[in-house]
Amino acid sequence: MDPVLDIPGLTTLTAERADSIVTAVGQRRGVLAGKLEVQRAEADNHETALREQTHASPGESVRRDQRERARQRFETSAALRERYLSTFAQLEEGLTERAQLLGDLEVAVQAVSAARSAIAEELGQRLADIGQRGPQITVSVHPGNDRAAYEQHLNERFLNVDRGGQYRARGIAARLCPTAPTVLVHAILAKRPTDLVSDSGLNADEASRLVGAFDIFRADEDAGVTRVSRELDELLELQEQPVDDLVRIESDGQLVHELSPGGRSSAMLPLIALSDDVPLIIDQPEDNLDNRMVGQTLSSILSRLKERRQIVVTTHNPNIVVGGDAEQVVVLDAPSARSARVEASGNIDQPEIIDAVIKIMEGGREAFEERSRRYRDQLH
Repeated sequence: MDPVLDIPGLTTLTAERADSIVTAVGQRRGVLAGKLEVQRAEADNHETALREQTHASPGESVRRDQRERARQRFETSAALRERYLSTFAQLEEGLTERAQLLGDLEVAVQAVSAARSAIAEELGQRLADIGQRGPQITVSVHPGNDRAAYEQHLNERFLNVDRGGQYRARGIAARLCPTAPTVLVHAILAKRPTDLVSDSGLNADEASRLVGAFDIFRADEDAGVTRVSRELDELLELQEQPVDDLVRIESDGQLVHELSPGGRSSAMLPLIALSDDVPLIIDQPEDNLDNRMVGQTLSSILSRLKERRQIVVTTHNPNIVVGGDAEQVVVLDAPSARSARVEASGNIDQPEIIDAVIKIMEGGREAFEERSRRYRDQLH
């Protein structure tokens, strides 16, 4: 006979077992919750202790990042400052060396001026030795008086309204020119306007305005460095402006560059011929010289110089050949514009050369004899 299942009893047993399991689970959950609470308390205690050790607050991590970035910026700025100070020291060293070089240059310039003056004196003596019978040629050297480029630079690139007011109308550039560029720049850098008053035509107010317009080296208190203005480049450029000697060549007291082409040639040819000992080639000097200059001065110079200087002259003028006492005459014929041939060569005393001079240069024997006949009485 099949056993009878006790359903109600099983239900009661299951319920009892379920309650037991739930109770056990609740107990274990309570134990875990207690342990979790203990762990959280310990974690809080550790965090509190750590904060006390580092004096940190909950928002300190953000500020810590900010401090790190600030530290990095400071280190970068410090490195840049050190580089700037090193560069500035190099600049000061370079300016000191530049000043020394400018002093050496001034000595060299004075030596050049002295050499030019000596050459001008020697040329004057040579001109006197040959006994000038034409225009009286003189050469003089005025050290440091050629300042045209310097004045132009002052007017066009350096001066402005802030530095000189109405500088063009008041002629500031021309009045500054007697002051050497090196002296002018030094007065500005040293902030000494009185130097300009004593060395130039500027008055005290003008000099103070010019010097006060520059602030080249400016102290930066925040960075602890000296800042350099870009105006320093302008001053260095001004310092390099050329100041040369003024060389005056005069013919009978008149400046050569103011003469006609013939007058300039009359003055310059004797100087060129007397100025050196190297070979000299002159192409048809008679083109810009009058016959008096050719006959009296140039011929005399050529005849005197031929003993110590080789001179080659192409000419159609017999006075140069005869008066210059040519040692070697080469007679050329030009059958066409692109060809030439030598007809004769020799010294001035050879018959064939004499015939060539009379035929080619004097216009033929008949013309030569006619002039001799007409002017015979005046020549005695």
